[in-house]
Amino acid sequence: MSSEPEPVRESWSLAALAALTMAALAARHPRYFYHWDEIQLQLAARRVDLSWHEPHPPGYHLFVLLERAVALVLPHGTAPGRALSTAAAGVLVCLAGARVSPRLDPWSRGLFRAAWALFLLGSPVLGTYAVASLTYLPEAAAWVAAILYVGHPRRGLWAFGAGLAGGLRPTVTLWALAAALVHDLRAGRISWRRWRVAAASLGAGVLLWWAPLVAESGGLRAYLRATGPVASGLVWSRSVFVLGPSVVAERLPVMLSELLGGLGLWVLLALWALRERARRVTRTGDALGAGAVLAFVFYLATIYDTDGYLASPVACLGGWALLVAAEGAAARSVASSRATALAAVALALGTLLAPGLLAPRGYEGHARYARHARWMDAHRATLRAYPPGSTVLVVAREYRHRGLRHYQWHLPEYAAVQLWRDPWMARLTDRTPYLVTRRGALEARGPATMDLATLLEQPLALRWVVLTDAEDARAFVDRSCAAWGQRRGRLLVYAVPAGGVAQAEAGRLRCDEPR
Repeated sequence: MSSEPEPVRESWSLAALAALTMAALAARHPRYFYHWDEIQLQLAARRVDLSWHEPHPPGYHLFVLLERAVALVLPHGTAPGRALSTAAAGVLVCLAGARVSPRLDPWSRGLFRAAWALFLLGSPVLGTYAVASLTYLPEAAAWVAAILYVGHPRRGLWAFGAGLAGGLRPTVTLWALAAALVHDLRAGRISWRRWRVAAASLGAGVLLWWAPLVAESGGLRAYLRATGPVASGLVWSRSVFVLGPSVVAERLPVMLSELLGGLGLWVLLALWALRERARRVTRTGDALGAGAVLAFVFYLATIYDTDGYLASPVACLGGWALLVAAEGAAARSVASSRATALAAVALALGTLLAPGLLAPRGYEGHARYARHARWMDAHRATLRAYPPGSTVLVVAREYRHRGLRHYQWHLPEYAAVQLWRDPWMARLTDRTPYLVTRRGALEARGPATMDLATLLEQPLALRWVVLTDAEDARAFVDRSCAAWGQRRGRLLVYAVPAGGVAQAEAGRLRCDEPR
């Protein structure tokens, strides 16, 4: 029998469970970056340049700084951002696992914790973004921590952490302020002195990541110039405050269906927890439930263009279901408690083994990485026939999972141009409207009518222009190119004859025969 005190053994077992969860996720790290933003964050770890959206404004500078630190200890070629997301999943295991009712017997408590870890692995939202080099899982972990510790007696320390967490995603700081206000109102006391200390601490936490970000961005004016188009054109213009209630009616069904898909069979445990909550006066986990609602409503009202925004609502709602179900089981016999815990394990395993069971039609979850790997492998195999020194790649528009950034990172030897002008990138102007990558670096090129041969080191060597998605030809390629084109898988390859000219003209590909 171990001589260690029970709390010590509990801590070690929870740490071991978190480590196993992270190891399982690490084994699932994909070979390619799927999201455009992943590449931006990876490039930012080398050098921050918000004007090129490296990273995407407003910056996520704490995430970038942590990427740099993690890169020092990881093997070469490992994406530090993925490691951070995987570590965030381990943090979630510990945060909610530590709150499972201590009134349960050790076996039941261990089973509930194991169920929670399996749910994190299997959730089509949490399990997917736990292996992505993105800030959604760190946001979820920081938000859950902010909720669970909002009543900490050292409010200044809590506020400092909430401010610092804004460097992962600024939403955490905003939501934490709301959580603190609601907590104090429910407690029936608001101490303005305490709030002044908290405000100062929160401001110090924000400055710790924001000041270096502004400095690396070239000063406040450059920072505002880079972030302004994104804040006004990408976020504010899509919010309910501009588009009105109709955007809520449009987003709500999509978000609810993807939230249901993100919970998977764990939603049955949430329904059981709702029944337990209605029957008992305990408020265990209620703050997590409120946190799920707050995060969901925030994105419903502002912007929703990826299921990554549901990481925080799914983590909070899943954690709430865990804690309430465990508390209800603790009020029953040991046999009943273990039966409930085993049911939770079964639901988590069902979510892991059949992740798309409750997901909306066409929703891929983690399967998107395998499909994307096949797509990238096929592209690379086809492009071997077209040497980089005589080939220009043409990307029609920004794609989240197969855009210009993917060629910049995975195929840097090729010159590539994006025909569609990104309205949120301040570097692009009427004189230089095209986003170009050469030798793995971005450039703004023009004029509006631009000979693609000028993107090569030796312009006269141009022989091939490759449209990276043949389906874009109708909208982005002029009829003058029809005689030059031949389809190769998903690619459309245009053979440029001697003396012929291939050019980008007002956002379209145009071909001129030799004269």
